[in-house]
Amino acid sequence: MLGEWGDFAYLKNVPWKAIDEIIKVEKFNKPLSDVISLDRRLPDYRIKECSSLTYPEDLPQASVIIVFCNEAPSVILRTAHSVVNRSPPRYLAEVILVDDFSDRDLHVIKPHLQQIYPDGIVKLLRADKRLGLIRARNFGAKNAVGDVVVFLDAHCEVTIQWLVEPLLSRIQESRTTVVCPLIDMLCSHTFHYSMNGGGAIGGFKWDMAFDWMSVPKREWQRMTSPTDYLRSPAMAGGLFAMDRKFFFELGGYDEGMNIWGGENVEISLRIWRCGGTLEFIPCSRVGHMYRHQFPYKTDRAYLSLNLKRVAEVWLDDYKRIFYLNRPDLKEKDAGDLTSRLKLKEDLKCKSFKWFLDNVFPELFVFDENVLAYGSVSK
Repeated sequence: MLGEWGDFAYLKNVPWKAIDEIIKVEKFNKPLSDVISLDRRLPDYRIKECSSLTYPEDLPQASVIIVFCNEAPSVILRTAHSVVNRSPPRYLAEVILVDDFSDRDLHVIKPHLQQIYPDGIVKLLRADKRLGLIRARNFGAKNAVGDVVVFLDAHCEVTIQWLVEPLLSRIQESRTTVVCPLIDMLCSHTFHYSMNGGGAIGGFKWDMAFDWMSVPKREWQRMTSPTDYLRSPAMAGGLFAMDRKFFFELGGYDEGMNIWGGENVEISLRIWRCGGTLEFIPCSRVGHMYRHQFPYKTDRAYLSLNLKRVAEVWLDDYKRIFYLNRPDLKEKDAGDLTSRLKLKEDLKCKSFKWFLDNVFPELFVFDENVLAYGSVSK
């Protein structure tokens, strides 16, 4: 069968030129996705040490929240199928598909869910207006009943034992721990599943753009086993799990932000500085389809507002360096920050200096870590 075991898949007798035209619109190979099984099998990609680990049985239940807007039905449904197929029923409270006011025809999704999941384990919620990913995830979380909320993008495939043992058990140990799976790659053209080597964690640059970074030596030295968690200054944002009540105690997502972008760095800073920790879990693996463009039209100007909100609320005096990188944003309006600044005060969050010293010492502060800085002119 096409794409079984995560292998490369191709459509025979279909000219690549025709496929390429569809990819220009959909931003991935939709005709191929439509014929690959929604229940396709994947190998066990975990390192061998993971299979020998044992976990408690009295673990919390999870609500898996998947937001989509104008995604192809086969991709959305394959994500949902993989979650249901590879999650023990006693730990899966529900899968919530949040339709963020799609304007394309997705009528096949609801009857499919009613037929395949008559018990209602997979729920479909539709927003009555376009919320954007950030607000749509809050909307999904507010409707969740599980002890843990797990956020996934709508173009993922989870693998064996991705949820319970590695993610839920870690949250059970500490409800303020936020955990991310290792993110593998699904090819948008062939649906080939390729492994991430596991030697990277998340960080960011001074313009607040997320960036992958090598695992620091200090973190390798702390680990006692290749299955041990990896502490990370930031998350990519698409895939993570956290205690549902803790999510709201920390303020959920900042609804002053629009669509998506910057929210992953913002919530990472808030987790670390306001009482939590952020980790990657090597024994949890999820495939994610990266696309160079989005299947919906959007104005990227909103991203500037989002990044400025991160700087103004969370960088303290270090926002000076953000504005050295983004001088174009210095006079821009970031919207009302009152509630987020009050949240930071109410939670008694630690300073950004504490974050630099204790969580992300690798972030180079170029007006402190050098004798001088500036530009050279003739």
